[in-house]
Amino acid sequence: MTITHEFVNIVSIVKKGGDYLAEMNNRPTMEDVAREAGVALGTVSKVVNNQRVGEEYRLKVEKAIETLGYRYNSSGRALRTNKTATVALIVPSLHPFYAMLIYYVNIALSEHNYRMLLFITQEDYSKEIECIQLAAENRVDGIIGLTYNPSLEIPKD
Repeated sequence: MTITHEFVNIVSIVKKGGDYLAEMNNRPTMEDVAREAGVALGTVSKVVNNQRVGEEYRLKVEKAIETLGYRYNSSGRALRTNKTATVALIVPSLHPFYAMLIYYVNIALSEHNYRMLLFITQEDYSKEIECIQLAAENRVDGIIGLTYNPSLEIPKD
């Protein structure tokens, strides 16, 4: 009974996810912030990227950001800079050794403003290949792979 209940909760969260994604696509843009603040788009960009700008302009932009509920789009930055600040970690299982390793790798990445994309392969070679492909599709900046397969190759690009 509990398993069914928890499964229903997971399904409802997934269904709500569609609404969340639609809401994400209607978020205010930097252009909206510039219009609200009465400043140039470049000024908003400087404020968001913590570059020098006059205090009066910074306050206007910050107020507009708060009013509109603007949040920076890290995907947009990734497209421009070709960096995602994400590293994939591929482990064979959630054995206590790997769980501890995951924990400390995540801490180290966070200290350097990186996120971790975690893959667990269940010690399956075909899943290792699939995880590497998924990591590449997500344009991660690096892959840390722990594998039982000595011939596994991670593409350079």
